[in-house]
Amino acid sequence: MAEMFNPAHPGRVLREWLGEMQVKEVTGISVMQRTSFAKAQYTWEYGNMTPFGKWRREIYGNPQCDPGPHESSAVFQLFDDGWRIAR
Repeated sequence: MAEMFNPAHPGRVLREWLGEMQVKEVTGISVMQRTSFAKAQYTWEYGNMTPFGKWRREIYGNPQCDPGPHESSAVFQLFDDGWRIAR
């Protein structure tokens, strides 16, 4: 999802779907001591780019539209029934 300024409506933002985020590899997991939280590092890339995402990449060279790979992380919390992404 990309956000950009909307000149037709100042103060509003356009949001466009660029493609699907596809996780390629989990590169690390670290458990936070004495808590029920863990942090996972992973690599991902865009798949099934939309025409809008391809257009933005070609016209603007927008790094948001770079197919990847990209590095990210997520925090998880352990519950009685398993791990969930912490929000």
